[in-house]
Amino acid sequence: MTGARDSGNLQRRRAGGLATIFHLRENVTVSSAVESILQQVNALSPNEQKEFWDRLMAEESARLDDWENQVARESTSGKLDHLLGELDKDIAAGRVKPLHEVIHEP
Repeated sequence: MTGARDSGNLQRRRAGGLATIFHLRENVTVSSAVESILQQVNALSPNEQKEFWDRLMAEESARLDDWENQVARESTSGKLDHLLGELDKDIAAGRVKPLHEVIHEP
């Protein structure tokens, strides 16, 4: 791809029922169902789009809360102790990098 991809514009290409979206030098394969939903969302009015995204984020937040609660329960029950033990071994062996070396923020 050329300048359009580099500038962040989306370019879509059909391939076997899947849409490949190129965005900022990354490509993501999206199912035709997801592509259809995205097209429908884009056809909504600005107020409807805001309502859609607000509801979607609220549902995702509830799922995340459920997941965080599960992790909290499992960590206090000792279910995750083996993972902490592995982490301690990895840190001692020098196999863990500081977070600032892994995350590259612009």
